[in-house]
Parts: sequence; structure tokens; C-alpha cells
Amino acid sequence: MKNTLLIFLLSVVSLFAQERLKLMTFNIYHGETLDGEINTEIFAEIIKRENPDVVGLQEVDFYTNRSGNIDIVLELARRTGMVPLFARAMEYGGGEYGVAILSRYSIIKSTIHKLKELEGYEPRVALEVILSVKNDTLSFLITHLDYHQNDSLRFLQINDLIEIAKNIKYPLFLLGDLNDTPESRAIKLITSVFDMDYPNLLSFPCPHPERKIDYILKRTKKWKLVRERVIKSDKASDHCAVSAEFEKIIMK
Repeated sequence: MKNTLLIFLLSVVSLFAQERLKLMTFNIYHGETLDGEINTEIFAEIIKRENPDVVGLQEVDFYTNRSGNIDIVLELARRTGMVPLFARAMEYGGGEYGVAILSRYSIIKSTIHKLKELEGYEPRVALEVILSVKNDTLSFLITHLDYHQNDSLRFLQINDLIEIAKNIKYPLFLLGDLNDTPESRAIKLITSVFDMDYPNLLSFPCPHPERKIDYILKRTKKWKLVRERVIKSDKASDHCAVSAEFEKIIMK
């Protein structure tokens, strides 16, 4: 009788498996450290220590003069063992500049969405990536929004992200440097569509952050945020990396 009850209880428990997903967003300042050197190893070590499944990267250089004419995201991929994908926002310094993703899972599809532009401002993009992650298909948007104090362009870019999100059918995560704080009208707008659970985790400037401008947001009820933290470094970027862990309950 006891054995039968034990088997029954184990069977019930096995119906529910906790599946975890760890994400990171990191503005890497084109691979330049706080000492003014291009050093991808420092950035790679931060990523490896955190061991995320997916990393959204901002301020990524691709064969620019200032970064030593190297493919920054490929160097990070080589050092972390992850799959890289770069999205150009604009030409810069003999090469290109934009955002990127590192993934431990295969990329099914990717799309580069141009965001609103104004003359005299840097162009911005959102990289949409669909990944086959464990037992699920997930979507990610990686972006870096306008930084000017006047938020007019940034607010338009937030509206672009919301329109993009409406056409994505899979669970969606937004990883990016949104260049605004939780109480701003831009972030209030995006969080009317995406969930944000930790508005008080400060990320900029590193290593002594004073405000939150780097975000990991979700648009899905299937995954629950269980932990989020800021990774401070006195050597890497002027942005702290942000890491978040999600949990999914799956019926087997």
C-alpha cells in the first residue's frame, strides 16, 4: 500500500516539471572597458560566469576602426560557446554598429525592424529572433533606443516595439537598453504591454548605478520571473549587465 502511494505521489510530481530560462541584457560599449581598452575577454567572462541561455547585446561594433576592426559578437561567441547574430543599425567608423544576440539554442528565424528615425539622430533597430528553446518556441526582441533627454523619438520607438509585438505569436521577451527610467512616460507605455517586476534594480552607470535604463521584459503568461539581478563590474562597460531567471511549469 505504501509503495503504491509513493508511486502515485511520484507520478503526480512528475507531471509538473520546473523548466528554467536565464536571460541577460548587456550594453557592451562597443567592447571598450572602463580603462579605455578593447577587451572582449572581460565581457565574455561576465557572460560565462552568469551562464545565460540568451544574451541581448547593445552598442555592438562590427569591423569598426575604434574597436580594432574585429567582429565583436563573433569574438564573444567564440569565448562563450554561444551562437551569435548581429543586426546593423547603421554604418560607422569603417564598419557597422548595432545590436546582437548570443544564444545557446538554434535560431529558427530572424528579422531586423527599423525603428522611427529623425534627421540628425542615430538610427535604431529591433532584432527579432525566434528560437527553439528546450520544449518551446520563444521570441526575443533586442533593441537600443534613442538616448536624448527629449524623449519624443524614444516614445515613437516604443510605439514601434508595441506594434511589432502585436504580430508575434510566441512567448516574447524584450531585452534592451531603453534609455529611460521606470517612471517615464516611455517606460510606462511599454510596461502597459510587457511585464516588469523589478523596477528598482539600477543598472547605469556602472559600477555605481544610479538609475534603471536596462530592461528584461516579458509578454507571456507561460513564464514566471523568479529572480532578477544586476551584475556590477568595475572593469567592463559603463552599463551593468542585467540577468533574469524565468520558470515554466509544464505538463509532461
